[in-house]
Amino acid sequence: MRGKFYIPIHVPVFALKLRLGEMSIEVLKSTTVSSEKISNAGFRFLYPSLQAALENLENNEVSSL
Repeated sequence: MRGKFYIPIHVPVFALKLRLGEMSIEVLKSTTVSSEKISNAGFRFLYPSLQAALENLENNEVSSL
């Protein structure tokens, strides 16, 4: 996407724990999610892929200028 700049910075776990204390648990925990269950139940996504969603965002951004 145009105009977005992101540099990932790897922060050691001990630094997060030192700075955030117990809140570091929220930052460090991870989860695995899947849309398989709702897809199997018949739900259909408006944008079934990331590419389709990004293209829609890009088209809407251009049309609003």
